[in-house]
Amino acid sequence: MFKFPEAPGFTPNYVKGILDEIALEGLDGITPNDLWLRLNNRPYFPFKVNDETTKVFLWEAVKRLKSVSFFELPEPREPLVIYDRFEHIDPELGMIIEPENLPVNIYPHCKVEDLDKGIMGSCATYYTRNDVTETVRSLAYKDVCEKWGHKLAMVASQTARRRALQNSDVNPNLELTTMQYLVLERVGRSRYHGEITQGRESLQMITEDAKSLFYLRKVLHKHRLITKQMFHQKQGGQNTCGLLLHLPRFFVERRPKALIMTEKVIFYLKSKPNCMEEYNIIRQKFGLGSSLKKLQKTFNFQKFIKSELVPYRTLYPDAPEAEWRYKGANKERILRVMYLVDSNMDPKEVWQKYDDIYDDEEDEKCGLLDEGHRLLDRNLMAQAYRV
Repeated sequence: MFKFPEAPGFTPNYVKGILDEIALEGLDGITPNDLWLRLNNRPYFPFKVNDETTKVFLWEAVKRLKSVSFFELPEPREPLVIYDRFEHIDPELGMIIEPENLPVNIYPHCKVEDLDKGIMGSCATYYTRNDVTETVRSLAYKDVCEKWGHKLAMVASQTARRRALQNSDVNPNLELTTMQYLVLERVGRSRYHGEITQGRESLQMITEDAKSLFYLRKVLHKHRLITKQMFHQKQGGQNTCGLLLHLPRFFVERRPKALIMTEKVIFYLKSKPNCMEEYNIIRQKFGLGSSLKKLQKTFNFQKFIKSELVPYRTLYPDAPEAEWRYKGANKERILRVMYLVDSNMDPKEVWQKYDDIYDDEEDEKCGLLDEGHRLLDRNLMAQAYRV
């Protein structure tokens, strides 16, 4: 069970927490009921929003937020379901299994780039929803629920949404393209669960192809807007490899059980002559049973460890004839073994090789407008004279 990291000295500010949750939901905004759900899942939020009294109290803060506007949607929005993919795990290898039925995506991808208002993001109802901010600010929570119900969406300003997605140590002059921002918006909305690059409801939905997504997330990672780690998932009976992306403040390390077991087997094989051992001995030593066959099918296991049939004396060259020869036959016994593809490898490469596959290109050229050496606290003209 995942536990949120400790936050010593943390002083909860419930108003900032409310604005943060609204901002993280993106340009689509969030309905009141879905906001209560998000707040109940927010670490260290000082209230449990389970009764009308608490909702009425928090609503008074919500409607006074200057950075939030209120919109009437064309149709009632389906309730938010917070999908936790880590609840669907293969018990043997700890691999995520994508279920056949996923929750309804209540935020369909729809690119918005409103240059006149300086707004970007994804929102299918951006041009059809009605701004009812002035009316909402004058109403009590009960009246709002009766009038709009699930048709009311609260949307944070572009500045507030950008602030929720961007660390304080990021270059304040950094400009993102709309597509880069859309990826960042999706990653931010995922919070601690993270967003993946493979699967039916993944980031592939918002890009033309995997190559486009590669460049988009590479820029975001380069500027420390997102973190990445490898991610393994079983989808439609097939094992797939991808990345799990978080905003840095929501990063949670996920170490796949399959990679942990692969690393252990590599350590063990390196301790053996010729980095080779009997298949059955490995299966018994690590208590893998039939799951060893599943482990063999994973990408990283196949990359580092091979299995094949060899003559008995390949593994036991000093074995007596009575041990290696079949009884009543002039044939040598055959063993199934496992061995390392590279006997000089470092077992820790298990955790590095995957990123090499996805980041095997050289660093991008900065080009004419490279700001990598710019000093933000120095006058530009003074810096130009020093060049």
